[in-house]
Amino acid sequence: MTATTEANRPGTARGTPAATDGLVTGLGATTPLGGDVSASRAALLSGGSGVSRLDTSWAEQLPVRIAGHNVVLSFTRQDD
Repeated sequence: MTATTEANRPGTARGTPAATDGLVTGLGATTPLGGDVSASRAALLSGGSGVSRLDTSWAEQLPVRIAGHNVVLSFTRQDD
């Protein structure tokens, strides 16, 4: 029987990944402040607000007419 040590415990640098370990492969965001992570972060840090008054006809009957619309950037698909 082998004792579990820090060197061979699952989830450590030398052990095998544990079921609770995760891997971040990238960041993504589309928010009312910007269409990507860098734009959203820059607007947030500069004190920007993504909330505005809804002045469109479909919103006339709503009890509250302020909202944050997500910004969606158009993109072109690039095949490898």
